[in-house]
Amino acid sequence: MSAMITLGKAMTVSKKSALRRKCSHLSLLVAAAVSGAALSVNPALAQSANGQNSDAAEAQEVIIVTATKRGQTVLQAPLSVSVVTSQTIEDSGATNMSELATLIPSLVISNSQGPVQSNVGIRGVTTAGGSAALEPSVGIYVDGIFTDRTSIGIGDFNDIAAVEVLRGPQSTQFGNASPAGIINYVTKRPEADFGGEVRATLGDFNKQQFAASITGTLIPNEMLGRISFYSNKRDGFLKNLAGKDMNDQNSYGVRGKLLVAPEGPLQLTISLEYSKTDINCCQPVWDNVPEALYARFATGSQQYPFNGSGAPLPRNQLKDQVIAVDGASTFEQDLVAGSFDFRWKFGDGFELASITAGRQANQTSASDVDFSSLNLINFPAVGRTNRHISQEFRLTSPKDRALTYLLGAYFFQKNVEETSASVINPQLAAIGGGGIFAQFSPSGNLIRNRNAALFGEATWKASEQLSFTGGLRYNYDDKKISAFAERLRQNGTPLSPRQTIPDNKTQRDGGEWTGKFVAQYDWSDNWNTYASYTRGYKAFGINDDANLLRNIPGADYFFDSEQVDNFELGTKGYIEPIRTSLSLVLFNMDYSNFQSLASFVDSNNQLRFFLQNAASVVSKGVELDFVSRPTKHLTFSGGVTFLDATFDSYPNAQGPSGKIDLSGKPLSDAPKWSASLVGRYERPIGDNLKFYTQADMFYRSDVYTELTYNLLQVQKAHTKYNARIGIGQQGNGWALEAWGRNLTNEITFGRATSAAILGQLTSVLPFVGVPSYPTGTSTLKFTGEPRTYGATLIYRF
Repeated sequence: MSAMITLGKAMTVSKKSALRRKCSHLSLLVAAAVSGAALSVNPALAQSANGQNSDAAEAQEVIIVTATKRGQTVLQAPLSVSVVTSQTIEDSGATNMSELATLIPSLVISNSQGPVQSNVGIRGVTTAGGSAALEPSVGIYVDGIFTDRTSIGIGDFNDIAAVEVLRGPQSTQFGNASPAGIINYVTKRPEADFGGEVRATLGDFNKQQFAASITGTLIPNEMLGRISFYSNKRDGFLKNLAGKDMNDQNSYGVRGKLLVAPEGPLQLTISLEYSKTDINCCQPVWDNVPEALYARFATGSQQYPFNGSGAPLPRNQLKDQVIAVDGASTFEQDLVAGSFDFRWKFGDGFELASITAGRQANQTSASDVDFSSLNLINFPAVGRTNRHISQEFRLTSPKDRALTYLLGAYFFQKNVEETSASVINPQLAAIGGGGIFAQFSPSGNLIRNRNAALFGEATWKASEQLSFTGGLRYNYDDKKISAFAERLRQNGTPLSPRQTIPDNKTQRDGGEWTGKFVAQYDWSDNWNTYASYTRGYKAFGINDDANLLRNIPGADYFFDSEQVDNFELGTKGYIEPIRTSLSLVLFNMDYSNFQSLASFVDSNNQLRFFLQNAASVVSKGVELDFVSRPTKHLTFSGGVTFLDATFDSYPNAQGPSGKIDLSGKPLSDAPKWSASLVGRYERPIGDNLKFYTQADMFYRSDVYTELTYNLLQVQKAHTKYNARIGIGQQGNGWALEAWGRNLTNEITFGRATSAAILGQLTSVLPFVGVPSYPTGTSTLKFTGEPRTYGATLIYRF
């Protein structure tokens, strides 16, 4: 239960109040920010539904977890959950989920060749691969609506009321895309009182960020409205000696909301949003480069005309963040989304909900995948259009009865169109009479996925202290794909026959039961303990590259559904004498048919990836979170996760050179230890002003970034520090902040891979009397942001 532990006795807070009031006292203030001590924070624990800076009375208010669909507080909800409110997001300075993840130890977000390949993991379990026919391990939702793809769901924040992270399988209420957990963005609702906010940020790397929102009554007693806008620009932090600097930021978006009949039994919320992203991203930094490769690059343009820019391979350390890439590496996305959320309150506390939603994302990307200044191989235009619609119905019973329940039905459909083509240098393709490498390799696929479900959940309060909850869901999935792949010579003739997925391998359907059982005991108004069992799953999928598996004997285009059995024992509550909230959760997640990424070298001498089922995986550990407010001006919060996530049995894993045994090996993106600590100090200056400062720290132990278990691809243990200091008016009015992130300039990487593709592509050069490029121990590392700093001006009205 990471972020939303109440700092006192639970008391009911109206939803309207929860949206209006701030919880600045729960954001962790620490004098160490002033003194330079680095304190790490887990603001997720410290959110309060109301949040003004008063004394213990204010500290007693609680936060509602909307993702439970039952309106439960963090203290009441018998699950491991972090809820980060808008105030904590502002206090931390986080502008996207990657930055906010440092406050939630069990959550990992790693980036590689672009947003489509971004991985989100909880408790060491991430989504393997970027196939559109693969369900995510961590479902990403906006106001409870599934976004389907990671690249669609983890962009810049826009007018966010809270971010809820539910850890462990959530398949009873959320279906087939939540075996490790979910992230739910709660956007701010329209309010009756006129108000708004404007904020502008300037920082290094020419950072320019702007956000604004306004809300109020459009028609008295009949309609409220809210509109928000953001834009975010920043130069790339990777210095490119052969072209544009890489890993920049360039996005903007707008969202409008209408709330019809806000005070009546019938309510309708209409939401419409648009966002645009257009970035130069992403390229890795070379590391562990042998001297022979530096020398080969230095003479490459004289020995053979492959050197597109003439730039040598940069001699730098990882922290220098310098590359030399001649080809384009870009990502562009246009996203449109809308929803109709209808609620009808009737009888004595019943509510019927109907949520209809649609989303379309058009994506175009390009990538230079030799990752160098050599003009060898590029993907100049990869296109993907993702359309999906969803419909959910829910009936919720009154909350003040011994037996409460929720019943629901759900339907989801997505259609994905993908096109891609790799282009190899003509001179390289001509070697061997054009019979070794194809100059053009176009491919494409069409994917249709349907999911339908019926679900229910009930809680029986056996006594004032003891309650039992049971839930059940039946899921039906139907997936269909058509795909092709070609390998063409320079004259357009096929190098090999056109590949398609066989007709009998293009469609699959099936059903799956999931459920849960929870026993909860309330020791007092401030403390409870729960034990739970949940069954989750991730639906089967299809390897969506038509020529992918032709050289793997016995392999199948399909991979099976993944199941998980999760056992949790948790306790949470508030210790009044020391004004501290605690949450402790022990968990054990047993996965069968775990969907894992494997690799092999194809006949084109390129490293390829595909998905298959591992025998079993176990993820077990302990999560501890706390919030403490020793004085009215000072707050601390934090969290620690111990994790042991391994392949329990995986004797026939596919490696680049054949079968290997990964049994007992740790998962990638699964650090054994993660921790965060936040401190915030805030006090008034006179009658109108306030001063505040905050420092936070995040620690992560050694982690494998790939399943190759190459020590050169291990991200070593590291600690990152952030801090900010500000002054402003109490309540509404202006505020000015200075901030810095990653203050010690700790350069880390989320993905690392060998430079084998360069060696593979140049291995044919001896046929024409030219030496190949000896990549040796070279490692390509996709790094995170360096130290950044800036200032933010805020005006609230």
